[in-house]
Amino acid sequence: MKLSEFLSRNLKLLSPEDSVQTAGSQMRKHGASNMPVASERKLVGMLDQPNPDLQATRYGHDPKKVTVGETMSENAVCCLEDQDLASALRVMNDHHLDFLPIVDKQHCVLGVVHRDELVELAATQGDSGF
Repeated sequence: MKLSEFLSRNLKLLSPEDSVQTAGSQMRKHGASNMPVASERKLVGMLDQPNPDLQATRYGHDPKKVTVGETMSENAVCCLEDQDLASALRVMNDHHLDFLPIVDKQHCVLGVVHRDELVELAATQGDSGF
């Protein structure tokens, strides 16, 4: 089964212009330790530290002024929409990701998949190939 069948389009993607305060709130809301960053739906990076607002404060920076673009990793991990569930789970396990952006061939984000949802789907399908 292709990943395009399991996409969640409800997750608000972070923007490079968002403050780390906004990012921290979004990450806690979704229970995420990392989130994809997109500019005009094009994947541009990954915010891969939990609580980036608290991290900024810890270093004496104002979390309302520090942007996601200043703190994100530009090496975003993703899967293409036509890859399968097992491939996505391997990528997520290899990179310790909660959320994995699913992109088209132009690297535009179509949606995301969450690790727990994929594990549950794999269990119901009897797919232990991850």
